[in-house]
Amino acid sequence: MKKAIAMGAAVAGFPTVLIPKARAAWRPRTLVHPSVDNLRVVGITDSKMTAAIEVGCSWDRQNELVVTEAV
Repeated sequence: MKKAIAMGAAVAGFPTVLIPKARAAWRPRTLVHPSVDNLRVVGITDSKMTAAIEVGCSWDRQNELVVTEAV
């Protein structure tokens, strides 16, 4: 019985070890965007709101790519 309980606990805890979390979760007080309160951040994808998709660009470049009429 003890082996079954230990095995169940190991299987239940296994995903928390291997599934990565967002990098911001590891560092307290990380800002998602300097002009937006972290409590108001949501993730969306809308191709009408951006002029192009660039991975790993600066905040200034991301702000340049925003289509202001759509936002």
